[in-house]
Amino acid sequence: MGLTIGKFTLESLTTGMYLDPLVLYREYVQNAVDSIDLAIEQGILKLREACVVIRVDADKCCIIIEDNGMGISAEQAKSTLLDIGNSKKSYKSARGFRGIGRLVGLSYAQRLIFETSYPGEECGSRITFHSDRLQELLTPGEHMNLDLEDVLMESVWHDTFPEDMATHYFRVILENVTDKDEALEEEKVRYYIAQSCPLPYDADMFSWGDLIKSELAVYGQQIEEYQILLQTIDDEQLIYKPYRDSFLADKQKKLMDSLESVEIYPLTSSRRELLGIMWLGKSKLLGSMLNDSIKGIRFRKGNILVGDKLSLNGIFKEERFNGWFQGEVFIFHENIIPNARRDSFERTPEFTELMDLLEKLGDELSRKIRAASTARAKIPQDRALIEGKGRELSDITPVNNSVSITHALKTLDILRQSKESTLPFLNANQKYTVTEKKLLEKIYEFLCKELNDIDAMQLLVKFLAQQESHE
Repeated sequence: MGLTIGKFTLESLTTGMYLDPLVLYREYVQNAVDSIDLAIEQGILKLREACVVIRVDADKCCIIIEDNGMGISAEQAKSTLLDIGNSKKSYKSARGFRGIGRLVGLSYAQRLIFETSYPGEECGSRITFHSDRLQELLTPGEHMNLDLEDVLMESVWHDTFPEDMATHYFRVILENVTDKDEALEEEKVRYYIAQSCPLPYDADMFSWGDLIKSELAVYGQQIEEYQILLQTIDDEQLIYKPYRDSFLADKQKKLMDSLESVEIYPLTSSRRELLGIMWLGKSKLLGSMLNDSIKGIRFRKGNILVGDKLSLNGIFKEERFNGWFQGEVFIFHENIIPNARRDSFERTPEFTELMDLLEKLGDELSRKIRAASTARAKIPQDRALIEGKGRELSDITPVNNSVSITHALKTLDILRQSKESTLPFLNANQKYTVTEKKLLEKIYEFLCKELNDIDAMQLLVKFLAQQESHE
């Protein structure tokens, strides 16, 4: 039997629990923002001052993750950082509540170092785990005479160092990182942080962030956002969530689609308890998004990703339909709890009810996708008709009733998609001379500068209809 810390063996913590080295960023960031929340609650820090800095040095095989949160006092540092698996954090409020995530670095670095400073103290504390020695002592069949205290004595060091009384921070240092291809690859790290961490929306690329937050506030909820700065050898930049107003869709045709609005769906239990809130971007549904960083509705608890872009595939009639949407499901109910790996949730009654609600929404969204696909499939037929291959457009004239306006608007949309620029009813009506057609086209172009395409077309058609009635 392996040595036990809390309810877990160190073997299971350092091998089976975390298979993806990038997970270390999420684990240490979620502990960082919990510490920041505590500092804000204690009046030590303001949210606008809070920051998590992640330094990735591929040349030195080193990762540093530092926050300016509350830190841990010198008196409690050793016992807190060595009492793995017995975290005192509450699952109802804290993101890193199990106390096991802080050891994730042991799987991917030869040394794992925690440095911390607490406000009002003149010294900082340092705990150093020597991963190679720890693994040696835990080799099955070896060193069976050692108990837990002996193992920690031989593989973990504790010391203190002078520090400014005004400083407060927690710093994680991973030295001699072994998985260079994943944990130290800049683009992979940036992508993972943007996906997983509690970041703000990028207002320059995604114009719906403030609306989403204001809609959540109507239900008495908010999403916590933190500044996360990624520093590499050549660059440093703040990281944002990757959502975009415009994006490419349809793998073959590569059509440009865009969000026309955002819808908010409160997810309420049969007992009228708020389980979560989903926002969903509404687009023209031209096809599955090509950008993996934004496609798929995702779960978040404490604004930290749970699962991945595939987690909600199952709520749709066809799993691929999830890739047609941008969206997030923010979990607010305290009994919907991420599992240890954060790849899903514990199977509580509240989670089961949440999934039932999401499946009903998935059915509705699947119908919308199929309707959009059916309508889009008819466009080539309509285009053939407009080009004279099926029927004439002589019925689309300005003297007809309002149905003619609808036909003209539909025709304009089809022609615009085929990159034609002429006005369809002018081509079909023989009474206008070439000069008159050119003049009307210029008038239409002028109207488009002041109105959108549809309003401009409708105004022009009505104008011509009125002129006809006066003749």
